[in-house]
Amino acid sequence: MTAGVALLLVLALAVPAVAEVDKTPDDTWTANGRVNAVVTVGDRIYLGGAFTEVSNRSGSQVVARNRLAAFDATTGAVVPDWNPGANDEVLALAASEDGSRLFAGGRFTSVGGEQRLRLAAVGTADGAVDRQWVAHASWHVRALEVSGSRLYVGGMFAKIKGVDRLRLAALDTVTSALDPTWAPTADDQVWALKSAPDGSRVYVGGFFRTISGESRDYLAALDPVSGAVSSWRPTAACIRDRNPCNVLDVDADGDHVYAAVAGPGGQLHAYRAGDATRAWRIYADGDVQSVHVRDGLVYAGGHFYKRFGNNPDGSQAVRRRLAAADAVTGAVDAFDPVVETNLGVWTITSTPTHLYIGGDFTSVEGAPQRRFARFADLANAPPAPAGVFADGFESGDLSRWTRAYGSLTAQSEQVFTGAYAARATPEGARAWAWRELPEPYDELYYRLRFRIDARGGGQTYLAKLRRGDGSPLFGLFVGSDGRLGYRNMAAGVNRSSAAPVADGRWYEAQVRVRTGAGGGVDVWLDGAPVAGLSLAEDFGSSPIGRVQLADDGLRTHDLTFDDVAVDTAPVAP
Repeated sequence: MTAGVALLLVLALAVPAVAEVDKTPDDTWTANGRVNAVVTVGDRIYLGGAFTEVSNRSGSQVVARNRLAAFDATTGAVVPDWNPGANDEVLALAASEDGSRLFAGGRFTSVGGEQRLRLAAVGTADGAVDRQWVAHASWHVRALEVSGSRLYVGGMFAKIKGVDRLRLAALDTVTSALDPTWAPTADDQVWALKSAPDGSRVYVGGFFRTISGESRDYLAALDPVSGAVSSWRPTAACIRDRNPCNVLDVDADGDHVYAAVAGPGGQLHAYRAGDATRAWRIYADGDVQSVHVRDGLVYAGGHFYKRFGNNPDGSQAVRRRLAAADAVTGAVDAFDPVVETNLGVWTITSTPTHLYIGGDFTSVEGAPQRRFARFADLANAPPAPAGVFADGFESGDLSRWTRAYGSLTAQSEQVFTGAYAARATPEGARAWAWRELPEPYDELYYRLRFRIDARGGGQTYLAKLRRGDGSPLFGLFVGSDGRLGYRNMAAGVNRSSAAPVADGRWYEAQVRVRTGAGGGVDVWLDGAPVAGLSLAEDFGSSPIGRVQLADDGLRTHDLTFDDVAVDTAPVAP
């Protein structure tokens, strides 16, 4: 090979992979305390941590959830009927292979009102505690991994089910029976467990220096059936009595084992799965606390904030608590969301369409995404619906509307996203707009973000749907009592709810209206269904031909609107 060809090859290998995940987080619900674990099962996202409440991004809706919660994978909103509750911190989660149960480990001593010492199993559908699955641990459980019918457990305990098991154990996922054969021991805390993709090993990370009496510094591999220590023995990132290079998390693909390393500065390591030699390492300026490999990229989270390796040109790569690197070369990827404050990111997982993180953070890319965030995969995300009509008012005017009246104008002083939003400030006057649709529709979803800073008496309409001739069918309003409601204008009937709408805060409302046979209404506020506003309704047979923004009556109020979207399918947050 000539020197020129060799140089070209080296340069090609140094080029980082193209980031495929959007660095701007989706608008989802959040938590008021650390999220230690995130697991996805079907159409739900399960969270475990130290939180006691979850809320929508704006904070207008707050729901009690003690250390366990489930969010809808589509809307990002809390699942209202899943609430097992734990009396102390949840440190680890793992789902059964059939997805029917969720295993939780941590510091707790009860779940769902049932005594469960640091280990429990609950239903993914209803959150009910599995009363037949009981496996008390003598001290904290920090790591869980499911492989087939085995649940591997790691932590700080000395006994499981009353039997000696020093920081490592295996249980039957169905019966909770303790595996009598799998009984390795660790001389210090176990923080991470990960099965090899081919099931041939169980990788273990933590604070230990020996496993079953054999020297293994912070990272080891065990036989999945016998628990015997493998000859696979990587070189530790460092050996120190003070501030040691403990391994806080582990992930693996067919070629490499990836370790999130604490200690002086923090590091991310890739070891070859075959011979345990180091393939590459990245130095950071804070602990790397979580690692996850996905589609050729290794994502790392921690509390680093100024340095995460180097750019291809040799300059220092600045990454704030979340980063990615090429799985083969270790080249730092362009993915660079700004994750702010506290101890950063503690867990990372993914699906084919999204990347999920949990931790101590309170904002991501400037958005108040507290302790949980979701990022969309730009390559594999489901295609967005084509849409019937949308206006984020970024043109700086209302030119996308067929007609606009009064003081309803685009302005930049108060917005939800972007540079402009529409604001109506009438004083005993009309301020509204309407758009003629390209064709009539028997069913539509209408989403808008809104904020009320002042309102007059009576009902304040936010949006309406009309027939093609302009006659009204449906109107969404905030009543004089400050609660959300709607009016079936075809029948002349009002429907009310208990959902409060406070002044001075942004909300997201979405309605689904169906005319003709099977007519009805569904209403969501900040992604959650509004009780009392999902009803069958008779709107007659005429389809929807126009959409309206704001109140067309003689009013005195101050309303702001942003991100208006109309579609034949649910509009994503």
